[in-house]
Amino acid sequence: MSHSDLLGRLLPAALALVMSLVSLRMAAKGLTAREWLPFHQAAAAAEWNSLTPRLRQLLLFMVRTTALGFFALFLLLATAPAYLLWNPSPVAGLEILGVGAIYCLALGILTRSLHRETGARTPWRASFGAAAVLILAAALSIAMS
Repeated sequence: MSHSDLLGRLLPAALALVMSLVSLRMAAKGLTAREWLPFHQAAAAAEWNSLTPRLRQLLLFMVRTTALGFFALFLLLATAPAYLLWNPSPVAGLEILGVGAIYCLALGILTRSLHRETGARTPWRASFGAAAVLILAAALSIAMS
């Protein structure tokens, strides 16, 4: 295997690994949350303690559901580097990294919409940035295979 072939396999895998760690951080943050995230409060223009207990439970459920999505993304992207290193399949790279990119793009669209409608500082740029990294990794895995 040439040096460029090895680099072509390592770069998409490294990008997937970095994004898996970001996903794990977001999953941990959401799964351990005791209330909604600061941008949720800004978007709602309401304090957490001003909400009814049932509404707080529902919102916490939604935060944790999103966190489970991040955990699933972590599992997918954490396994991608090993798979892509030993099985440089353009289809597999596109599938694995594409799922992550779609999740991040969808989050970007949703959080951008929330930002535009409420003026809250949502993490939409980070979501689109993560999608861009995963799209780049997918493109590199296709180009290098």
